Amino acid sequence: MRRWLRHWPHLRATFVAFHVLAVLVLSLPHPASLKRASDWQRPQVQARFARLSGALRGLGMTLEDGALQRATWSAAQSYLRVRGALASAFEPYARAAGFGQGWSLFLSSGREVSRVHIELERNGRFEPLFVRGSREHRWLSRELDGDRMRKLFGYAIRGHDDAWNAFARWAARRAAHEFKDATALRVRTFVYDVPPPHRPRDLAPDGPPPVGELRREIVVPLGPIR
Repeated sequence: MRRWLRHWPHLRATFVAFHVLAVLVLSLPHPASLKRASDWQRPQVQARFARLSGALRGLGMTLEDGALQRATWSAAQSYLRVRGALASAFEPYARAAGFGQGWSLFLSSGREVSRVHIELERNGRFEPLFVRGSREHRWLSRELDGDRMRKLFGYAIRGHDDAWNAFARWAARRAAHEFKDATALRVRTFVYDVPPPHRPRDLAPDGPPPVGELRREIVVPLGPIR
């Protein structure tokens, strides 16, 4: 026993070092979008590759069309393979110890911003009720500007139809009882590129309307709800 006690400081230091190494390796980001070729073909991603390729050509580099994307894709797949091999050595310990991280934190800086638009149909025309971030269209802003709603909007944008449809039905029920002359409620989500530093007001509530990509849309008739 005394022999074990003499070695305990070294054993403890070894275990702590192993645990820290396991946490560091398992914390290496591995976003699913890196291995989905369809995500690399999104217009926003293609536009970024085009801008970066143009900047590199401006520095005198010779690049064929698509060369930068192919090189980045190859590097990303190599990184994922190496990360997977390293992580596999520590995953049994992580499961046994009961620690882990279910999502990537601070993986990269966001290059897109989304806005939810809720519009009411009267006399065949839609008018805005709520626009996230707007100072003018503030219907149900106390509920819709909450942090929990931000998470729900994120689910909707990423394609979770159940969350999106449930939110639209909830908003439609509120609108049906509050606006008796309305015939439908439309919920849409637009995604915009983050403006460059020299145009910070492009996405300001009182700035010019940005040109965004319509990502999701649903129209709920209000008559059957009443």
